Amino acid sequence: LKLRASVGKTGQQDIGDYRYDYFKTYNLSSTLFYQFGNTFYQIAKANGYNENLKWEESLKYNLGLDFGFAKNRVTGTLDFYLADTKDLLSVVPEGPLENLRIIGPKNIGRLQSKGVELGLDIKAVKKENFTLNFNYNATYNNINIKELELDNIDKGGVGLGGFVQTFKTGYSPYAFNVFQQVYDSNGKPIDGAYVDRNNDGVITSADKYIYKKPQADVTMGFMTNATFGKHIDFSMAWRASVGNYVYDQISADRAQLGNIYNTVDGTINNAPVDFSNTSFSQTRKESDYYVKNGSFVKLDNVTLGYTFNNLLKNKGSIRFYTGVNNVLIITKYKNLDPEVFNEGRDGSIYPRARMFTLGINANF
Repeated sequence: LKLRASVGKTGQQDIGDYRYDYFKTYNLSSTLFYQFGNTFYQIAKANGYNENLKWEESLKYNLGLDFGFAKNRVTGTLDFYLADTKDLLSVVPEGPLENLRIIGPKNIGRLQSKGVELGLDIKAVKKENFTLNFNYNATYNNINIKELELDNIDKGGVGLGGFVQTFKTGYSPYAFNVFQQVYDSNGKPIDGAYVDRNNDGVITSADKYIYKKPQADVTMGFMTNATFGKHIDFSMAWRASVGNYVYDQISADRAQLGNIYNTVDGTINNAPVDFSNTSFSQTRKESDYYVKNGSFVKLDNVTLGYTFNNLLKNKGSIRFYTGVNNVLIITKYKNLDPEVFNEGRDGSIYPRARMFTLGINANF
């Protein structure tokens, strides 16, 4: 057994094109000029800036345990961690006359992430003609916004002033902020009907509520590899994500009658099959109906190899191998892939490629 403890502080400035925003800068116009006598001078326009902008700082604590037993046939690590991030960077709207633009980067608050990580390495079988190893890891993570300069910052724009995500104190970043859908007795969503959560008799943005989050509660990985005799090797890698939710922007944008039937020329357009579940007459993008369980199990890779040894005077080897990537997805999510990287919004109508490989490794 070995007990570990650590504390450290890191910083990051990843704010994209805004990373030099604390400088006062100007842009020279290529079309606007000012005439002074017979000379025309290019006009320089001042850009918005934030001279108070600074790096995020993350203070991280870790308590860990390394262990091994059965002559180190089973080894592993168990870690408890907490990361407290202040001066959180984000691009947010700026008030009227506040700056020379309408949005820009700010240090907006404090974020806390805490959880547990477990890693196991098991040498299950170790014989001359057969070996079998397993690797397993699991992480539970909870992330919450602790402080915000301005609470309830709209995120996840879906057009025409609509937003389906938010930054709000006490919730995860990009938590879904939506209307609560009303259903009929058969469980079918009623077109345009939402719950009046504040009981004021009208449906407004005040009736929206926080419903689920894009971050997974638990992520897991599992890998196994085996050798048979001196020639055959096999490996496969699995991954799982539990508790993550996805905003189905594909259906929200397209699965409605106004998109399917063109009233101008009377033509019919393609639409997601989800329309058969809703029959919505128009887009209802801010409904919680489109926030769907994105938990999944994936078989990422399978590889099989065969090695020819001692080819040249007891030296050298050639290994032939074949493999498949993106093999299998097990999920309740009905679109192509629940693993999305756009803060939990799925707008992709193109499948992720399944790749087949065939290769040779030669050693002399």
